[in-house]
Order: sequence, then structure tokens, then C-alpha cells
Amino acid sequence: MFCCCHTLYFAAVGSIIPLIDCTVKGGENMNGTISLRRAVEQAEGWVKALHDMPEHSFCEQKTTAFIRTVCQELGVETIDSGLETGVLAWLGNDCAETIALRADIDAVTFDDGPHHRCGHDYHTASLLGAMAYLKEHQQELRYNVAFIFQCAEENTSGAKVLVQHGLWERFPQRPSAIFGIHNRPELPVGVIGVHQGALMAEKTDFRVVFHGQQGHSSTPEKCIDPILPAAQFALELSNLVSHETSPFDTAVCSVYSFHSGTEDNAAPLHATLTGTIRTLRHGTHQHLKERLSDLAQAMALAHRCTVEELSWMHDVPLLDNSAALYPHAYAAAAAAVGEEHVTDVAPCLGGEDFAVYLQDVPGFFYWVGSGKGGEAPVHPWHSDDFSVADGYLEVAVSLLSNLVI
Repeated sequence: MFCCCHTLYFAAVGSIIPLIDCTVKGGENMNGTISLRRAVEQAEGWVKALHDMPEHSFCEQKTTAFIRTVCQELGVETIDSGLETGVLAWLGNDCAETIALRADIDAVTFDDGPHHRCGHDYHTASLLGAMAYLKEHQQELRYNVAFIFQCAEENTSGAKVLVQHGLWERFPQRPSAIFGIHNRPELPVGVIGVHQGALMAEKTDFRVVFHGQQGHSSTPEKCIDPILPAAQFALELSNLVSHETSPFDTAVCSVYSFHSGTEDNAAPLHATLTGTIRTLRHGTHQHLKERLSDLAQAMALAHRCTVEELSWMHDVPLLDNSAALYPHAYAAAAAAVGEEHVTDVAPCLGGEDFAVYLQDVPGFFYWVGSGKGGEAPVHPWHSDDFSVADGYLEVAVSLLSNLVI
């Protein structure tokens, strides 16, 4: 698991700066080993506490208070974020550059309340564990560290609101790069996914409301039924992907909810659809948005109704991992688990608002294996059986620490 000390060089934001890996193999740096293990043990206790306090997006008051308490106990400075939830913290060593490390803190909302079935409790505990380790080795830092414990990732709003509240200017030095992690059940513990370029989709949710004219079912000629254009719109959307995007492009354009009417003998006034567009190329994304709008208007015109509303929601940019940061990202991962356990991963069409930060600062996002491996079943995020396998925290704490020391 641990690699011996060595110096790695990488190009980041126009500079070449040495990165020292302080994790060790055997007894070559026993103090580093002991403190890392101590940090992981602390993180194991913290994740148990965090798991028992799941909270909705923008409602993470208990979690925020818990993180602030840990920061205070560790002697790490916290910074006002301008928001009621989430925590910013700073650990400096008068370094020339600053790296930001981010974890999400909210839980997934279900009908019976919030639950930590996406692993954000582990992400938060991992970053706290790295903070504990780095505080103990503060004089060895090669970068100042800006810690971002972000609220409201599940509704993909937290990063945007933080940036709108002047995130980058709140730190003593503006970060020149940002890194984040997310557990990945499909990868076994001990494996880290490192991918250069597009990793997660640009995502936009939409809402379309067709407006008709109510009337009794016995006189359809006096009604304008909005269900027909809405249904045809939903069916035709799939053709936008199959006939208007390259077969070498990856895209999803689909309806996932349809609501209209309550009576069985009357035409309703409205038909409302919601859905999502997800792509790995911005140009494809814009084209699908334009054509979706055209299609809605065409269906309305064909059926004598109107489009009362066409709105876009929950926009998330493409998560595009920086090519310039790839050597640094790869080196930190290899130092944590060994090169043989660092793997490339295919992009996916999930959305992650970590991408919002990348509009301002170069960054890199990792998949950290959280599965049991072997023949064990894979329980995906948000499922009732979701869990994170033992050993995850050791890998995540080591990885995050290696990025800055």
C-alpha cells in the first residue's frame, strides 16, 4: 500500500514544482507511517458519526457543526463561506501555490428522509483524515491547502452557490488547482481510476408544459388535448440522438416524468414533462437543447396548442480533467496504491458539480475504488444495499495527502 519516499515533478498552471510522497513502505519513514495510520483511525471514527447524521442538500447544519469542531480540535483555521452550511478551511506553509481539496457533505434524499447511500460521509471523513495528517506534517507542505467541504452536491447546486459567494477570494491565496474524489463501487478497494479529459457529462434537466383547452370528452372538436403533442414529443426525443448526433458521440436525451389530467372524461388544460440531456461534448449539448426547443414548438403547432413553458434546470458543465494536471494526479495515485493499481476509466454520463469549479480553476477528479471485488455483488450508489468496503479510507486519505506534500 505504501511507497517509499521519492520526488516527483509535474507541470501545473505554468510552473514545475516538486511533489514529495510521504507515505512509506516498510520502515523508511516510520513517523510518516504512524501518523498516516493515526489519521485513518481518526477518519474511521468520524465516518461512523457522519453516517448517523445524514442531511438534505443545503440543510447540513449538524454535519457543518461536526466538521467545524474537528477543524478546531486539529487546530486548522476555518473561513467564512458566506453560506449557512459547508465549511472552508486553510492550512498554509508560506508556499508559492495553493491546491484546493474538495469533499461533498450532503446525503441522498429518499421518501423516508435523507440517507448516506452515495458515500459522501466517507468523502468528508477522508478529507478530514487528510487534514489531520497534513496538520501533523504542516512544515513539509509543498502547497498551501484550501479545504472545501461542500454542501448540496446531490442537487448539483452547492458548487455554483459557493462560487457565486466569492469562493476563490475567501482564501488567503487563490488556488491554482483543485482536486476531488468520489467512491466507485465498480472498482475494488485499492484501485484508483485516473482519466485525462472528459470524465462526467454535461447535464441539463428540462421542463416542458403544453397548454391546451379543456373540454368534455364527448366533444373533442371543442377541446385542444395537450396529451397528444406531449406524448409525441416524448417519443420523438429519442430520434434527436439517433438521427442528429454522430454515432461516435455519447448522448442521452429522454423524458422521465409525464403528468397530465385527473379526470377520465375530460381533456386537461396542461401536460407537463421533465427529463434530461447528458453529453460528453459541449457542442452536442447545445445542439440537442436547440433541437428540443424546436421539437416542442413543432408538436404544439401540429396539435393547435402552445408551449406555455420550456425551462432548463440544474445545469452542470462537462467535468473535463486537466491534461496539465494528469502527471501530478497520476503520481499521487501511484504513490498511494502502486502503479499496478492505477487504472484508466471510461467516461460516464453522471453529472457532478465539481465541474463548476473547473470553469475557473484547472482540476482533476478521481474514482476511488469502494467495492469488495472478486465475486461480491456490486451495490450502486443510491441503492438500499450501498456500502463502502473496508480499506477505502486508507487509500483516500493517502491519495489526498500525496497531492500536497
